Amino acid sequence: VEIFESGAILMYLADKYGGLDTPEERAKVGKWVVWSNSELDGLCFGAIPGDHRVRGTSMDKPDLKQVATLEAILGQNEWLVGGAFSVADVAVGAYLNYVPIFFPSADLSATPNIARYMARCAERPAFAAAFGDQHAG
Repeated sequence: VEIFESGAILMYLADKYGGLDTPEERAKVGKWVVWSNSELDGLCFGAIPGDHRVRGTSMDKPDLKQVATLEAILGQNEWLVGGAFSVADVAVGAYLNYVPIFFPSADLSATPNIARYMARCAERPAFAAAFGDQHAG
């Protein structure tokens, strides 16, 4: 099968290799995959709020609702769905772990739960093999 778009690829892999046995499980994972492509991309690499001409990251702005929400969720959960690493974490973790590469001056200390999550993702052997030494970890 030929598939493009990272979110579609991740959902296909989740379907093919198991773990999403019910529509509810698929929805829990799918919302994060879609959110990463629709919202997180812009937060990580989009325009800075208030000046849409400037490219930069918003992940170092803990007062933004989306950043604060993700910080709170990751303060209560090691992984995004069901207590286990999933394609939701591949989608979200990949975006987040590019922030320090593209924006090395971004200070993520105000979002310690997000920073710890980034490190957990980067510590996974397959994640490290796919993304290399530049990722957080």
